[in-house]
Amino acid sequence: MSEANEFMTVGELCAYLKISASLAYKLSHRNAIPKYRPTNGRVWFKKSDIDQWINNHRIMSETELNTLTN
Repeated sequence: MSEANEFMTVGELCAYLKISASLAYKLSHRNAIPKYRPTNGRVWFKKSDIDQWINNHRIMSETELNTLTN
């Protein structure tokens, strides 16, 4: 399995994103972050989904916005 398709636990997600467990659980509970929950127990996160989620939340710089409006 390629690294991008590997599943991560909450702890691994926290290390990957450098966030607290509290924030990870908040994002998960609010369905703000893609997750897998094959049972009603553990929550899993796919690295490729997390990378795509990060890329989808990119904020353009002021220079990029000015280029678009001109």
